[in-house]
Amino acid sequence: MRRGFLTPPVIIVLAIITFGVAISIYANSILFNTKKEPTQPQNQTSPSPAAVAKSPQPPLDETANWKTYTNAKMGIAIKYSPDFSLEEAQPITEVLGTNFYTPDHSVYSHSIGGGVLSNGGFINLGVKDTTTDSLETEFQNFIGVAKLESKSNSQLAGMPAIRGTYMAAEGASNQTEVLFTLKGKKRFVFTVWAVEEDRQPLIKTFETMLSTFKFLD
Repeated sequence: MRRGFLTPPVIIVLAIITFGVAISIYANSILFNTKKEPTQPQNQTSPSPAAVAKSPQPPLDETANWKTYTNAKMGIAIKYSPDFSLEEAQPITEVLGTNFYTPDHSVYSHSIGGGVLSNGGFINLGVKDTTTDSLETEFQNFIGVAKLESKSNSQLAGMPAIRGTYMAAEGASNQTEVLFTLKGKKRFVFTVWAVEEDRQPLIKTFETMLSTFKFLD
């Protein structure tokens, strides 16, 4: 062997060691970078409160704590405000009648063809046998000589009805609201009586009452 020169086996061994060291360094560098730079999570934007759709709330039932009036002779049921007082009127000319009085109603002095109401108001329901099946004819018979102010087609518990306003007597200052329908040879008549300043609030309550009205048969 000549001095200063490596034999082939030594060179091969050194080459293998060098290659192994290079592989180890490369593997460690990859592992280090992987730990140093973890995968970044995707940006997740939380929806703003305004964007979150609220579950629809069921409408409040303002009649939930109302009382229910049922009259088997009339064949009806209807809810009314617990603040109201109720009176079943004595039959007049074969008419079954019920009054729903506002808390502040005054004494109503009734006379044939008119009356006096100084405060508050009331809703009356009258039921009477009919002689015809004609809604228009029976309505005109009911109105009689009173002055009809307005008239339109309507419904009551699924039955065709007539809605209107009239002046109950000559010289009367307040209009009377009326809802009129026929069912089973009977006429069903709602009237709303009130002093002027209480008329609209009472009509609003009347509309809510009508939404609860039903025939028993």
